Amino acid sequence: MTRRKNSRSQRRSSRRSLRRSSRRSSRRSSRMSSRRSSRRFQKKDSNKLNIAILFSGRLTSYDKHYKNIMDNLVQGNNVDFYAGISTEPINDDLLNDFIKMYKPKKVKKSNKRLLDIDWDQVKANKQMAPIKKNPMFMWRNRDNVMNLFSKSKKKYDWIISTRLDVYYTEKLNFSKLDDKKINIPLLADYGGYQDKIAIGKKNQIIDYLDLYDNMKKYLEKKPVNPEPLLKYHIQQKNLPVKRISLKHNIYPKVPLKRKVANAQSR
Repeated sequence: MTRRKNSRSQRRSSRRSLRRSSRRSSRRSSRMSSRRSSRRFQKKDSNKLNIAILFSGRLTSYDKHYKNIMDNLVQGNNVDFYAGISTEPINDDLLNDFIKMYKPKKVKKSNKRLLDIDWDQVKANKQMAPIKKNPMFMWRNRDNVMNLFSKSKKKYDWIISTRLDVYYTEKLNFSKLDDKKINIPLLADYGGYQDKIAIGKKNQIIDYLDLYDNMKKYLEKKPVNPEPLLKYHIQQKNLPVKRISLKHNIYPKVPLKRKVANAQSR
């Protein structure tokens, strides 16, 4: 009788031991599966590029162009936005919603002292003559975003300098970029380099954007026409250039009359 009781007790103990062993095995398997899944996710995420996009100027069309920017520039990669914006009243109305949508790392209105230039002595073509000062404001905004971005310690694979009123009609092909050069899209050169978009590594982009403090010196020799002035600046900085395909439009386009009115109100 005692032997049968001992036998039953041993069987119950064995079953309990098996159940505990099964639960432990199940938990180990679950943890291993979770770790494998986590490693797969991290591996997948590590394949993404780290991109910084530097906006300058007006916040016009920030909402209409958000999806276009995400689809054609960001393309699912990791992105941080920086913005050096103009002091125009329209930005006061748009700033809070821009911040909610883009969540920029840094944003600041341009407040650097304006250049002391005798604009009557500055040369310009017929179209630029009534709006000679506009490039100064444009490059002040870019100087602003350059200073915001230059303080970042984060490592980025690519930095894109652009504007919020640019609408892209094709995707940026990252595999075609040259990491030893400033990559500038073709179109609208007007005797120099188009000045809406540039892509490069950090040091290259900082040199590219560092025009404002040199502008007075440049205008002693060169007209204020934006594209030729940019080309001259790039030559002075000894920046090699690669031309790339990145088709785009400007929306909304600002009529010349409005540009003149804006220039006269400053």
